[in-house]
Amino acid sequence: MYNTSSYHYEKSFSVLETAWRSIEVRGEVLQKLQAVMDETGFCDSYSAKELEAYIYENSSSRLQYYTTVGENITHIYKVQGIAIPVEYLAFE
Repeated sequence: MYNTSSYHYEKSFSVLETAWRSIEVRGEVLQKLQAVMDETGFCDSYSAKELEAYIYENSSSRLQYYTTVGENITHIYKVQGIAIPVEYLAFE
């Protein structure tokens, strides 16, 4: 299991060049994620070649995420208690 400590998140956030964007999570995707989550509520980590995104919970059904291009960092993305790999998100 990938390290999900506060230290990891804080360290990773501090080195990112970030930009806000908005995305929407598909309902069927959440069902699939719930089926593969472990007891901690996290899915396996995901490594992106082009886009690295950290997702934050939003007050609405929409989500916000940070992006940085050109890095290859393995992440866990957590939204509303569910960790979501970036490949499962619907980009607008």
